[in-house]
Amino acid sequence: MAHKLAVVREAGFSRFHGYERPLPELPAFWHCNQARCDPGYVLAHHAHRSVEIIYVISGSASWTVDGEPVALKGGDFFITRPGEVHGGVIGPRGLVNYAVGFDPKILPVPHASSPRRLATSRGDGDMVQAVSEACAADNHLSALDRRIIPGGHGCEAILSRLMHELDRCAADDERQRLLTVSMVQALLVELLVFVTRCSLRRNERQLPQRRSEAHDFSEILAWMATRVEHPPSLGETARRAGLSPAHFVVAFKRSTRQTPLEAMTLLRIEEAKRRLRARPRRAVTDIAIGLGFSSSQYFSLVFRKVVGCSPSQWQARSG
Repeated sequence: MAHKLAVVREAGFSRFHGYERPLPELPAFWHCNQARCDPGYVLAHHAHRSVEIIYVISGSASWTVDGEPVALKGGDFFITRPGEVHGGVIGPRGLVNYAVGFDPKILPVPHASSPRRLATSRGDGDMVQAVSEACAADNHLSALDRRIIPGGHGCEAILSRLMHELDRCAADDERQRLLTVSMVQALLVELLVFVTRCSLRRNERQLPQRRSEAHDFSEILAWMATRVEHPPSLGETARRAGLSPAHFVVAFKRSTRQTPLEAMTLLRIEEAKRRLRARPRRAVTDIAIGLGFSSSQYFSLVFRKVVGCSPSQWQARSG
């Protein structure tokens, strides 16, 4: 059962709602909360055992991280790494934010004991790819301030859905709980991809592309299309392109206007549509497993985001 921290009203906070170690089935997931801090409140310096991503919805703050000053404003992502001491003063208009703590090293490997969970080692590939792309983009931005990533407006939709899933998690209903675990995993993937996009957009603005650095990834895209059932890792794809993972992520995004994970997802969904059309009686679950998705629920979520309707609805319309 998720350990809930009740909604509170105490000195410094007009609202705090969150969870610590929400899902034992997802040990990489440390905490998730939403807070409304009062103007002028001094947040005591503290550290976490995990990476923490703070997204600022509105307001501002002047903090320090290991003694270095940072300024936060609406739309910023603020990232701290394990053990980094941070805290400071909330701005004159207060601060409204989400905070998510997780361990990227073990994030791709949640497993449930129930045989009803449609999980395989390759089914965790989207999470692995998202983490890899996020890390590669971060490495490529070594010349920039990696602690603050601006331009996150819109991310609150992902984070509010994440909080909603935790709010509705039922400890005594195994089926519903497994669905929650799948949904939370999918939302963490979405969050990481969102942060990566913001990083890449910032890099594109600050480091304009030179004509000599242009790349043609048509052959890579054609090769990726042959791997829809067994999506390649970021490292494998980068090696095939003859680039380092960090360089590949940024160059691919510049050339195709999408990340490698986004491109692979579109290719898999196109193949899913082909299979749904070719065999209208085939179960959606079979197609999800055949294309390496970790669950039919996650497959349906991704399909809906790309196509605008569920696989079953699309199948019925195409029939």
